[in-house]
Amino acid sequence: MTRAAIYLALFAKLPSATTKSRTLRLWAKVTPEEMPALFLAVASQECEPLVSGVRRKWTTTAYVYVYVATPDPDTMPAMDVLAAQLDAIEAALAPGPAQTTQTLGGLVESVRIAAVETDEGTLGSVAVGIVTLQIVASP
Repeated sequence: MTRAAIYLALFAKLPSATTKSRTLRLWAKVTPEEMPALFLAVASQECEPLVSGVRRKWTTTAYVYVYVATPDPDTMPAMDVLAAQLDAIEAALAPGPAQTTQTLGGLVESVRIAAVETDEGTLGSVAVGIVTLQIVASP
């Protein structure tokens, strides 16, 4: 297990978007023409204490930033467009058949969605969501 391999596999699992990158950009720097946009950012890593004979486990927190735009928020609210993108991320990270957890093809013990935050429609024609992921792996 290498961190780079895990991040690449996770990024590949995310749904397609007009803009998709592992380099985070602020939503105000992404034009409506570039949306929907997905950005993967790794935030922190925590390590369990090393115990004799037991492999060390790492828990990594990563964020998927989701930006969407709508031409007319009165007829198609940006939050509805965002909800579709969040559903696509959830579906992409669902475990495969006969699996109880997403393992990125055996690279990790588990990947799960831990939380979702949104702007709740306060940005008008743009909506922003942040999906918090927890990744558990043993080197």
